[in-house]
Amino acid sequence: MPEFFELHIPSTGQIAKSKLIWNNKCEVGISFESLGALGSPSSSDGELSARMARLEDEITALKQTLKHLQKLVDQTKAA
Repeated sequence: MPEFFELHIPSTGQIAKSKLIWNNKCEVGISFESLGALGSPSSSDGELSARMARLEDEITALKQTLKHLQKLVDQTKAA
């Protein structure tokens, strides 16, 4: 068995980059180096930048919502 290999997990549609840790005749121990979607290419810099921008926009929107809700709670407490 090779030291590094990809373990395909069909039930979840994932590929786990794996490393062999120990091996005896009947069992092996492995560690997972990373997990990815089956058949998906690694993300390009442009895709990552676009995803980061979307996530940052989502965080900003969530912060605004939280601020608005906190104001409503404060008004309720004051009344």
